[in-house]
Amino acid sequence: MNAQSDNYVEQAARPVFFNERPVAESLVRSAGDKISGASILACVDDAPASAAVVLHAFAVGRGLELPITLARVVETSPQIGLPADPVEWRHRRNEYRSQLRRIAALPPGASSPAGSILLTGAPADRLSDWAIEHRVPLLALATHGHSSARQNGLGPTAQRILQRAATSLLLVPPGAATDRGPSYHKVLVPLDGSCRAESVLPLASRIARAHGAEIVLAHVIPKSAFVDSQATEKSDLWARLVAQNEKQAREYLDELQAKLRGDGHVVSVVVAPNGDARPRLRRLAQEQQIDLIVLSSHGQSGLNDVPCGSVTEYLATHAPVPMLIVRPNFIHGCGAAAASTMPPAESGLLPS
Repeated sequence: MNAQSDNYVEQAARPVFFNERPVAESLVRSAGDKISGASILACVDDAPASAAVVLHAFAVGRGLELPITLARVVETSPQIGLPADPVEWRHRRNEYRSQLRRIAALPPGASSPAGSILLTGAPADRLSDWAIEHRVPLLALATHGHSSARQNGLGPTAQRILQRAATSLLLVPPGAATDRGPSYHKVLVPLDGSCRAESVLPLASRIARAHGAEIVLAHVIPKSAFVDSQATEKSDLWARLVAQNEKQAREYLDELQAKLRGDGHVVSVVVAPNGDARPRLRRLAQEQQIDLIVLSSHGQSGLNDVPCGSVTEYLATHAPVPMLIVRPNFIHGCGAAAASTMPPAESGLLPS
């Protein structure tokens, strides 16, 4: 591998996993287990957002008991066939290594310094490949790099890493806290009733416990529709269907709330009726003053041929706060190459 490292020790090739039994049965036990043999790879460049990426990587690592490794990619010349300039390479290498040393200084609350590594090539490909080869459980990066700070949506590096679906991601948007080590007060966990969505609860539980944060469980009831019916019959049936869906959603969230409270957490529940989960969750994050969103890459649909579900994809480009996107290879201990393995598409809610 074409890489230069500084204060970096390769982690043992041991996958990170939680108990594979249903989360509703093993939440407390899973939340107490310790993750070992891995580190969070925090990706930095020349953008101001790199400082926020490092701070939030430490904040999440504090909850997951994971050390931090800083990564900087030295981009190679786009002119294929031209040899690398050794003087230019040495200059950039030394510059980037100095940068990594500066930003590796301990933020408030960090328990150990960060390691660092330099890679060469296309940033998205090199970072993804490194994560796969070294079984990195989590990549932390800005939604926009230095070359895409003013673009809408995701920057090209973040977009390509998301599409490659190699590992879980901590996406840090512009404007995330950089003045001090972030302390999370509210952690939002969107749930659609599926085992996949629910399986992130042990992670959210760990992070919330480390920061003394409140966990906000949220479910948006999908809008009901009818193909054809008389107006009076449709109105009556629609009202009964909405009431039933809301009742089931509240019972489902109340059960999870009780289990988390039994483990010592402060937990609130939000059920948003009859709407599109994507913009509603974005507004909810703003209204509730959420500090971190934790959600599964796939929910109820669980399509293996797409890198993430539509809600996750929308929030990746629109969330106003950092978002932890958890892939099944992180939760269930599959290698990164086996990310298509999904838990069953079971649901605690009736479809709308």
